[in-house]
Amino acid sequence: MREELETAGSKRTPEHTREAILDAAQTCMARDGKEGLSMSVVAKLAGVNRGTAYQHFSSKEKLVAATLERVSLQLIAAVFGAGASQAVQLPMPISGEIAELPEVVQGVIHFNFKLASYIIDNDEISRIWLYEILSSDNPEDDPFFYRFRQSLTTFISSDFSEDDIDADAFAVMVLSGFFVWPIWVKSGVKKATERRVLAKRYATEVSRFTLFGALKAAQRVNLQHYISHV
Repeated sequence: MREELETAGSKRTPEHTREAILDAAQTCMARDGKEGLSMSVVAKLAGVNRGTAYQHFSSKEKLVAATLERVSLQLIAAVFGAGASQAVQLPMPISGEIAELPEVVQGVIHFNFKLASYIIDNDEISRIWLYEILSSDNPEDDPFFYRFRQSLTTFISSDFSEDDIDADAFAVMVLSGFFVWPIWVKSGVKKATERRVLAKRYATEVSRFTLFGALKAAQRVNLQHYISHV
C-alpha cells in the first residue's frame, strides 16, 4: 500500500501534492474539527504517505494554519473575485435595476450575496475559520478579514453612510450572522438548488438590515424596491 501511495504521489508535481494534502485537510477539518485533524488520515485521503505529508507540513499545527489560510483565500476569490470586473458577477440572478444604485451600495449587496453563497456550501469549515478569526489577537493578519475590513471602511467613510458606525462591532455582527445562518436552516442536508434559495434569503435580509441601518436617511429612497427585486 505504501508503494502504491508513493507511485501515485510521484506522478504529481510538489505543488499538486501540496494542494491534494490541503484538499484532504480541508475535508477532514470540516468533518472532524481542528482538534480532530489527523496527519495520517489526511495523508491517506490525499493519496500520499505520512512522510510525504510531513515533508510539506512539518507539524499538524502548520497544516491547520495553511488550511485556514486557504479557506481565507477561497473566501476572497468567491466574494471579491480576481479583479474589479468580477464585481457584478453574482452567483444567482439579480435584477438589472441594482446597476442604478451608487457603486459603494452595490458593493455591499454584492458582498452579501457572494458571501452567503460560499458559506451555505462550505458551512462547517467556514465556522472553524470564523472561530479562529474571533479568537485571534490580530484578525487583520487574515487575508480575507483584512480585505473585508478595508471594504467596510470604504463604505462607512463614504458620503452614503451614517457618521457614527463602529467598524469593529459592525464587522463582527455582519460576519457572525452569515456563519450562523446555515446552522439555523441546516443547509448540509439541502439540495444545491435549495441552498441557492437559502443563500438568497439571508443575503436579501442582511442587505436590507445593513443598508437601512447604515445609510443616511436621504440615501434610502427606493432602496427597499431594489433589494426586494434582487
